[in-house]
Amino acid sequence: DMLDSFEFAKLLKDKTQISFFIGGAYGLGDNLRGEMDKLVSLSRLTFAHKIAKLVLYEQIFRALCINANHPYHK
Repeated sequence: DMLDSFEFAKLLKDKTQISFFIGGAYGLGDNLRGEMDKLVSLSRLTFAHKIAKLVLYEQIFRALCINANHPYHK
């Protein structure tokens, strides 16, 4: 799924634990994908793992700000 920041924030709302997995250039294996509750795409582009982690961290921070009614997400 391709989510906007508000939809992503809803995924994190009221969660005490959540796990993120970053796939390789060809995505994640079918076995792992089948065990996930939700599969989210950061982009249709292919990123180096370090860039993907940075984008994910920023989106997590943005989601936490949205959920806390902080104005960062603007």
